[in-house]
Amino acid sequence: MFSNKSFRYGLMAASLFGLLQAATASAAPPIFKDLQLDAAKTSAKQGGKFLVIDFTASWCGPCHRMDETTWVDPAVKKWMDENAIAIQIDVDKERDTASKMKIAAMPSVVVFSPKDDNKEFDRQVGYQTGTELLKWLGGVKKGETSIDMLRHDLEGYFGKGGTDEVNARHKLAATQARAGNYEDSTEHFIWLWQNMEKHDPKLGSVRVTFLAKELENLAKHSPAAKQKLVEMRNDAEGKNVLDFIVLNEILGQSERTLAWYDKAKDDRSQLATLQKYNFRLEPLLINAGKWKDAAIMYPDALAELDKRAEFAKVMRETMKARLGKYDPFTQGAGRLYAILLSAGRNSDAKKVAAAALKKTDSPDMKRELVLYAIDAGQARKDMFEWTKGDDELTEQLRDYLKQKAVKVPSKHN
Repeated sequence: MFSNKSFRYGLMAASLFGLLQAATASAAPPIFKDLQLDAAKTSAKQGGKFLVIDFTASWCGPCHRMDETTWVDPAVKKWMDENAIAIQIDVDKERDTASKMKIAAMPSVVVFSPKDDNKEFDRQVGYQTGTELLKWLGGVKKGETSIDMLRHDLEGYFGKGGTDEVNARHKLAATQARAGNYEDSTEHFIWLWQNMEKHDPKLGSVRVTFLAKELENLAKHSPAAKQKLVEMRNDAEGKNVLDFIVLNEILGQSERTLAWYDKAKDDRSQLATLQKYNFRLEPLLINAGKWKDAAIMYPDALAELDKRAEFAKVMRETMKARLGKYDPFTQGAGRLYAILLSAGRNSDAKKVAAAALKKTDSPDMKRELVLYAIDAGQARKDMFEWTKGDDELTEQLRDYLKQKAVKVPSKHN
């Protein structure tokens, strides 16, 4: 079935699918024994060795990188020969084992200790170089977990500030959270929220994106952390608009942001603030069906379109490998067009559509303009003039209208 979302991300999905299809199953690196889990446990126990399990998947890029680099590193092979039995488990082929071991991401390397009847001692998640893996395994051999080692690392940077302390705290907090030690990680995550941008201004965008997602996960698992975040949100209200917006998103309370917006939109002195944070506010308004209200942020619609074109250009230049042929400008133009129609600014909407098609006259642009208009309840018959000559696109758009149970008016003014 045709869907708005599938078309917006279709090119990206197609590229990813191609990569996945290209990834063919290959033999495990020689470092891994051809043993089932129970047999590997027995062998490790009899030899008084650690059992190292690499949980992998055929579609996991970092897993393939470790196969090609880390697991063929001579120093890693030497350590394994002397200290461990290593096996590799494909999570898709051994789902029950992966589930019992609570494997949530790949690669995950799990170590069982010979000193405790082969019970799990520690694990690491994510790509590791040979040097990083050996540092961790060296600590494991001395009876130190990764959290123990990261605590020691942080001691060397604690209170000194700068990027080193930021990185050390984040590594420890993230590792504690993955291990389910949410209460222990709270102090460091909160410190990062309050301090990371002060110590490294370049991390401002990381703070309100990746760190925000980690705080959202933290709030779900730690009542104490959630209460602290509520207090921080309350303190930010009226003082720090961006923190107020993002903390509301973290807490799942964006209705508070919308309530603030309802008051701010009628205050001309707040226009600059609304425009400054439109990249956070626009998605919230659209998700709440407040398309018309979003138009307040764009008194100069063509100037806003130019900003979106420039932003998309930067994205394409910095994320070319990930975006492939996908052009984020088509989404930005489609949203702006639908917002203007919703506000009854038909003349501005026509100008934006014409300018967008002049910049990028492609089926993707035409598709996004129509799809967003449909989503906003602003479908127009004359929009299909853009798709003349492209029967497939026209039919796809009409199918989407049927899915939405939308009847198309004759024309807009």
